[in-house]
Amino acid sequence: MLIVDDAEELREVLTLFMERAEGLEVVGEAVDGLDGVEKARDLQPDVVILDIAMPRMDGLQALPLIREASPGARVVILSGFGDSTMAEDAMRAGADHYVQKGGRLSELVTLVEAL
Repeated sequence: MLIVDDAEELREVLTLFMERAEGLEVVGEAVDGLDGVEKARDLQPDVVILDIAMPRMDGLQALPLIREASPGARVVILSGFGDSTMAEDAMRAGADHYVQKGGRLSELVTLVEAL
């Protein structure tokens, strides 16, 4: 999977947590949407965990470009916004799932394993 988030600490925690699960491997990390698009093109991940609020290019702007760059990838939006409108916007833009930050990481791992 590819983790796209501007918060370095969150990327590190997600990487450590995901790689503890059997069969999951983080193949790359990206610091913003633009970096995420480039890495999705290069790495062709099965899953992309994508933050919404980031500099240079946010997750909603990056989402269709990631879909184009890596058409087989499943995209999980991981956002600090609990607003249902934001979730609807993300799903309309092509996300497979919308997960609010602050939830249990074990639930995120279960979701990624199911994908």
